[in-house]
Amino acid sequence: MSSRKTIEYFLNEDFTDISKLLSLALNQSKEQQFSNPNYVLNDEELNKVTSLIEQRDNGKPYAYIKGSKGFYDLDFIVTPATLIPRPETELLIDIVLDTFNTTTKISALDLGTGSGAIAVTLSEKYPSWKITATDQSIDAIKIAKLNVTNKIDFYCGDWFDPLPKDKFDLIVSNPPYVGRDEMQT
Repeated sequence: MSSRKTIEYFLNEDFTDISKLLSLALNQSKEQQFSNPNYVLNDEELNKVTSLIEQRDNGKPYAYIKGSKGFYDLDFIVTPATLIPRPETELLIDIVLDTFNTTTKISALDLGTGSGAIAVTLSEKYPSWKITATDQSIDAIKIAKLNVTNKIDFYCGDWFDPLPKDKFDLIVSNPPYVGRDEMQT
């Protein structure tokens, strides 16, 4: 094999998430990669995929490398300022969908919103609802605001502390359950 690296070379190596990383570096789908395995990466592409592999090998989650994560039927911007939305959090949305009629107008609160996955998804499913969200991180609130498609009132502070004395028909939260020492990995 020449010193040039092909798609096939990378796909045959034991790199974590390699097909996804190649997709980012080459702007190609997985199907395109497999249909053109002899494609030789140019220097710029090779540098990019090498950098992505290094980030992933150093423990950076793929969602942070990509900058987004799918949740329910939406795509959310994520950064290290937010936790990555988890599939089991979608169960909270399912429970709400099973509990409330989409035409019922209520006031809902998402505590510890992070990327806004819960609040934004609820605002999509229930556009007539008044949605409020809090997070103690201003950086997380900034990311959540980038993910907004409908009106949501955001407050920065610890749990209920920053809120006006409103009452809510629904309070939902999926706080971090990963220990601080585990967050790095």
